[in-house]
Amino acid sequence: MADTLTALLLFCAGAALVLAAIVWLRGRRSGSRTPARRPRRFVRVDGRRRLRRAPPAAASDAPAGWRPGVGVALVGLALVVGSLGAGLYLLSVEEAETPEHRGIGVLPSVEARPRRGLAVSTAVRVTSCSKPVQVTLVVTGSTEYWVDHRDELRDHGDVQVGVPDLNLHNIEAGLGVDGKTAPIAPWTEEPNRTAELVKLPTHEKKLQSVTVLGVRVRHWSRHLRPVVFRFGADWLSRRDRLGSCYLSLPALAGPTTVLSAQEVRGQARRELDCEKLDCSIEDVRSSKTGLRAYYHPRYETTRGLAVALTGSNTVRADLASPPPDGNSGGSQSWTCATRPTARTFKFIENVRRGDDPDVVEGESSGAVSIRRLSGATSERNCASFAVIEEATAQLRRDVTLLLLGVLISAGVTLMVEAWLARRTRRDENMGR
Repeated sequence: MADTLTALLLFCAGAALVLAAIVWLRGRRSGSRTPARRPRRFVRVDGRRRLRRAPPAAASDAPAGWRPGVGVALVGLALVVGSLGAGLYLLSVEEAETPEHRGIGVLPSVEARPRRGLAVSTAVRVTSCSKPVQVTLVVTGSTEYWVDHRDELRDHGDVQVGVPDLNLHNIEAGLGVDGKTAPIAPWTEEPNRTAELVKLPTHEKKLQSVTVLGVRVRHWSRHLRPVVFRFGADWLSRRDRLGSCYLSLPALAGPTTVLSAQEVRGQARRELDCEKLDCSIEDVRSSKTGLRAYYHPRYETTRGLAVALTGSNTVRADLASPPPDGNSGGSQSWTCATRPTARTFKFIENVRRGDDPDVVEGESSGAVSIRRLSGATSERNCASFAVIEEATAQLRRDVTLLLLGVLISAGVTLMVEAWLARRTRRDENMGR
């Protein structure tokens, strides 16, 4: 509402300035000369009043049918119409529906137990709506993960990450410095190249809908350093032409991460076959890609943090879906945590009174428990569709509105001036 009032005031101010300037110029022009006397229409000849005849047209007079001021009126009309069209083009906002949020899947060589796995965090740096974002993706082992798998990862450990984007560029991979701060401050980590990290053959491989980032970390359970990836991504889409855009953040936790992890494993299909794939009672699917995969809790990432580093730009929290729920290092952030559990499953014909399964199946459909529903609706996954405004976006809108007000007012004034000039000439012709 405040932006609308500001725009209206600027438009009126520009119009008022133009009108005031024109009125002042007209006053100077009319006051700098002696007004011409109106010629008498009647004269006396031999004591009688006779109608005065108009003098013959001079050779320099305009030809018949030409209307002085018509060209000026057309110029004014063109200014008004052109300004309105430019305003609609520059100030229009492209409304967009919230897209499907795919998840970033993480597949370690040693599978984690539910809620005792790896943490994933991202720092997304937005410098301009016209440039790709720079993403720092950090994969860190939790204390529980190292306790469970210290001996298995003492020699080396592999990590493959499935990012649901086939257009990543400038990809870097390395090891971070501190696994204690990396999950909550991913922007502080750099992908340092070291002999302890080797890229896997699947690194930067493009599958059906994900790009695989894969590395092998030597002596991982000894140094416990986080794995850091950095890449450019086209996660921005235009909202208007004056410095506003949409930022689409992928999910870092929840069931959608399972689909990406299963695609890295080669277990994602358009049609599922329980005899050929790692079967489960549930599946996850993407309406955008048409891919499906069986759900297994061990492939779900359960902890994540996404931070938007916008600098002097602004995240419009009132237009974000969902809005950020935290502040990390002075930047807007989204936190997420899920609780995957083992799903108990029964057919409805085999259920007895007092049973409490998570899922029941009938002949053609099924149902989930209230416990499952309450958990699924209250969990956050760090995905968001947010609006970013550049630092100069408001200034650009104000200047645009001011210029439009000036041009429209100038066009209207030219049309009014042409109409007044024509009326004056008509009165003068009648008085001859």
